[in-house]
Amino acid sequence: MSLTPFFLWSDTNGKSKATQLIEQMDKVSDDLKTYMGKKIYIYKGEKVGHVIEIDPITSNSVRFIILLNNGKVIEEIVIGEVPDSFCTYFHYELISYLYTGKYFWANKNLLPTSSPLLNIEKVYFKSIKMKGKELIIQAKRASGHDVTFKLSFYDDPSEPIKNGFYSTNPKSVYTNWSSNVWAKITHQKISIGMSEDQVYLSWGAPDEINSYTSANMKIDQWVYGRTYIHFHNGKLNSWTEF
Repeated sequence: MSLTPFFLWSDTNGKSKATQLIEQMDKVSDDLKTYMGKKIYIYKGEKVGHVIEIDPITSNSVRFIILLNNGKVIEEIVIGEVPDSFCTYFHYELISYLYTGKYFWANKNLLPTSSPLLNIEKVYFKSIKMKGKELIIQAKRASGHDVTFKLSFYDDPSEPIKNGFYSTNPKSVYTNWSSNVWAKITHQKISIGMSEDQVYLSWGAPDEINSYTSANMKIDQWVYGRTYIHFHNGKLNSWTEF
């Protein structure tokens, strides 16, 4: 992606400054160049401003000069290719647009332990607000009760929603599973005879997978911390806790 900046100046000092900015951006990656002139939302202090200068410091770090709406000029240092202290204001507004007014199904295994939701619980997102590096979500639970919870993120504000929720009801994908199986998955339980897909939905992805194949049987070992689960030909056969 190439960037063609356009600058106006009224005197030689302005021209000199414009030339300096262009030379600085030539040393910055294409991804970071796109922030030049953009309106951004800074997580700490919930500040809003425009990027007025991008200045490379080292091969892996860049200084962003930002003019805030209140007229104050501040600096933000970016390490790598993705800012972790701010996002574009477009992205800030996009989070609410993409996820508000929609149904989701909770993936309890990838939600914080403080989350009040059950595994695979259907929720309706009534509103989403970004406050610092947290998403404040107001939702309606399957029971009809309202609930408010927070999701923290590192650099991509949409990541905790993408990871922590299914956009499609898993029950519509696995229509032949019994209500007993779904009850166990909802409460994150496992039992002998469950399939790998059922255990995955109940406990999430294992830390490690080991497979052994013989002439008549395929054995898979899934490791969750100190718990070892064994599948024989795709069915849960036993588990051991150490």
